[in-house]
Amino acid sequence: MYKTYKKNRRFVAGFTVIELTLSLGIMAVIFILTAGIYTNIITTRIKGKNYSALNDNAQYIMQDITKNIKNNLINYDLYEGNISSTTSTLILKTSDSTTSTIEHIAYRRCTIDSQTYFLQKCSQASVCDLSESCNLENNFTTISSADVKVDRLDFHIMPSINPYTANQHSPSQPKVAIVLALSSVQNKLATSTIILENLASQKWVDR
Repeated sequence: MYKTYKKNRRFVAGFTVIELTLSLGIMAVIFILTAGIYTNIITTRIKGKNYSALNDNAQYIMQDITKNIKNNLINYDLYEGNISSTTSTLILKTSDSTTSTIEHIAYRRCTIDSQTYFLQKCSQASVCDLSESCNLENNFTTISSADVKVDRLDFHIMPSINPYTANQHSPSQPKVAIVLALSSVQNKLATSTIILENLASQKWVDR
């Protein structure tokens, strides 16, 4: 009888250990699945919030650039007659008159650490100092949000030379194709990126 009791006790003890191991395993799986679902929900919410902020900033920038292109003229003179196929700097002026009331508007992509890029705008009666350092903000002011970086800012100006010159018989209205790409720098686990493209024509000039 003692031997039978000892055998049964070992069986009960062994069964308890196996049962405990299985229970812990099941609990661990449930915990991992729950944690994964929770992390995905939080990441999705953060990404959605980042995307919304990015979209608002991108729309504001694109609308501001497009509005100024439509209401002003491309300042071909300050490009020194040489506009590459794509440039990261846009230079505009309010009119083609020679009076001192001409207002110059410029947009440029800038960086201080060669890693995080931002967008700056200059708007003043005198010519914008395009060589101004990105951290001075005397002529230029940063208009992109502090929690985003400007991954791309391309201006494709068409035509590349001023069509309103004396030797142009059939001038075409200048246009600017804009490509703007922003990404979030707030949360690396839920990084969001947005790309906007637009085509804007400068105001028509009577010759």
